[in-house]
Amino acid sequence: LRQPTKTYTYSGVRDTTYNLKYVGWYQEGDSIICSGDTIARTIRIFARPVAQLNIFGSPICSGNQVRINASGTFGAQEFFFDMGDGNVIGPRLDTAGFNYTYSHLSDRPENFIVKLIAVNRISGCSDTAALPVVVNPQLVSRILLADSVSCAPYRVQFQGIISNSVTNWRWDFGTGRIDSVNRNPVVIFPSPVFVDTTYIVRLSVRNRFTGCSSFTERTIRVRAKPIAQFNLIGGNECGVVGIEANAVEAPANARYTWFVGEGTRTFSGPNLIYQYRNNGAVSYTHLRAHETVLD
Repeated sequence: LRQPTKTYTYSGVRDTTYNLKYVGWYQEGDSIICSGDTIARTIRIFARPVAQLNIFGSPICSGNQVRINASGTFGAQEFFFDMGDGNVIGPRLDTAGFNYTYSHLSDRPENFIVKLIAVNRISGCSDTAALPVVVNPQLVSRILLADSVSCAPYRVQFQGIISNSVTNWRWDFGTGRIDSVNRNPVVIFPSPVFVDTTYIVRLSVRNRFTGCSSFTERTIRVRAKPIAQFNLIGGNECGVVGIEANAVEAPANARYTWFVGEGTRTFSGPNLIYQYRNNGAVSYTHLRAHETVLD
């Protein structure tokens, strides 16, 4: 043929060179009358690089990492990693493994197709390997409550604000153990007398199908409830009576209001000295102690 066509197939692991000759002649019937020139050409077929890709850790939870391992043979010199999320890493001159973090805001699992493109810079030949990564949605958890500071005993209605894919929730009310597995538990926090107590409340949530989990914490501060109690010195005398009253075991940040039983007169402070002039009428002294809220 004057203009033949030939397809050269993949040559294997090495570049291959073909030597071509074009010989022209004049022929009548079966006889060659004369031969013409011979033209020689060389064709080089480059070996195609081979991309090999391995992914460890899939499926993962959003925000976690997968391990990307890759290799390239047969002349691969540059490597590009298309992570499937719009991010392309490369060119890299080696196939050293690396970790990659996927994040997405969808509340459903999502597939990302990771592609490794191995390139021979001399020939421009390339090969592509692809594998999927399944990313499950990250769980969202938040603790909702009306107030985080109150006097003991403090009754708290907790509300767990969580994503739809949560199947298990665990509450730790500062004890270091699982205190409730309900979604919206009610808890009463006690407190020793005169001692403010802080509790770290932790909500852990999990999806038992994907294994994804999350946690959040809130601080609860329980104010110690003061006790109104005092000792009375003096009294039970005739005529003018002087008394001295002292509050007992009062917390340092408490406030006091004394009622001496004569009209609406009141006094403040932890100690009281008062003189009665009531001509035989009976009077009563009492104390109301209440804590000063100091944040």
